[in-house]
Amino acid sequence: MIFCPVGGILNENWSVELKETEGKLGEMWHMQKIIEKNPEELNTVSVTVACRADLNFVLAEEKGMLVVQRERENADEQVWQVVLEGGNTTIIDDTTFQIPLPDVDLIPEGFENITKYLVNVPDGTKESFWLWVDAKEKTIGIIYKNVSYSLIMDREKTKKSVVTLNEGKIVSIDSGELMPSLTLEELLKLNESWTKEAIEQVATLTARGIITKLEKMQLNADLLSAEDVDAALPTMPLARVVALEGITLTSSQWEKVEEILGCQTEHFGLGGGITIDTKSAEVLARVCKKTKEVLLLDVHFEDICSFLTDVGEVLYEEEGRCEQIIFGKETAGRYKQEVQEMGQKLGWNLLVDDEEECIKIQKDDKMEERQREYRENAWKNLNDKEQIDCLKMQVDFLEKKVDTLTKFVEKALGMKEQVEGRNQTEFRQLQHQMNEMQHRALRERQRRH
Repeated sequence: MIFCPVGGILNENWSVELKETEGKLGEMWHMQKIIEKNPEELNTVSVTVACRADLNFVLAEEKGMLVVQRERENADEQVWQVVLEGGNTTIIDDTTFQIPLPDVDLIPEGFENITKYLVNVPDGTKESFWLWVDAKEKTIGIIYKNVSYSLIMDREKTKKSVVTLNEGKIVSIDSGELMPSLTLEELLKLNESWTKEAIEQVATLTARGIITKLEKMQLNADLLSAEDVDAALPTMPLARVVALEGITLTSSQWEKVEEILGCQTEHFGLGGGITIDTKSAEVLARVCKKTKEVLLLDVHFEDICSFLTDVGEVLYEEEGRCEQIIFGKETAGRYKQEVQEMGQKLGWNLLVDDEEECIKIQKDDKMEERQREYRENAWKNLNDKEQIDCLKMQVDFLEKKVDTLTKFVEKALGMKEQVEGRNQTEFRQLQHQMNEMQHRALRERQRRH
């Protein structure tokens, strides 16, 4: 029994019937594979089925009926999915099995088109082998369990191959040559400064769920521009360590970095002589809040005092993740006095490491205690303006702390009024002391005049 157009006639939407063969040309069909740039997986292939009597007519589905139509571009009703052989294993022993690869002509070209090939492994589960053809190197690439393999084979002579796996690793191929395996970090050279190609390749693997975490993302001005950082943003949250060298970002770009960073990023580093403008400084302080450790190696600030004030506020917020900020040799040498003075006024746990030539600000729970000690011990050595400035900084910090705590409790327990009354006592005392200082300074100026 075969399919053929009713009466052997080829017309638009003409029905197809199942009948005994009569040996006519209209009973023969030709399957033409559709080249998909990025098929979902290689276990099926999309084809059109053309009638040999006139290859311009193809099988189609119309209102649940099988008909013939003139072939059209992008006509889903004329496309058929064919399930291919393969994906099943041949067991050799307890730790060794073989799998057939798809026809090489079905494997898409280009790393950007890497495609999944599902295999039924001996333990009864399905595992993903990711395949692509590198036309330039004349190889077939395979990624399996985050390890990359490269198969050298003559695509003209060999269309199908079988690979052998032992203890979860590909160990041989029945035709061609198996090159030494590489980890994804080695394949993409992720332990070095990233290139544009590396950013694109990581984005491809991330989009397919192959890469879910990264050890380090190192972006350097020698290889990349600020625009390239935008392209790297979707994968930045996967990196445990993020380092930017010599790339100056705009405030809007810093806002994107702040928004995208997640809990996987533990270390954030800046260096290479970049400049942080005043507008970006506030956003960078919020970036610091979202990572455990921040390293500022060689960084210029348009307004270092503004940045330090912002950092002091976010460093001690309850929901902040930041545990330590390190000012490296160049940055510490440039702003040592400002960092130390601000640290004393705000009660930071500040460590000067002469051996490493750096200054560290570490998070602890004794900030308010050190603020009180500073007011008691150093207060008499400050002039009126310095005392007022110091109080302003401490008041601003306390006010933000109260706001943060209020929002937290308000959200969790709905106790806004009770919390505000309990936590603003010290704030009012500091505010009153600052007002007195301002009045005293005003009276002193009037007396002198």
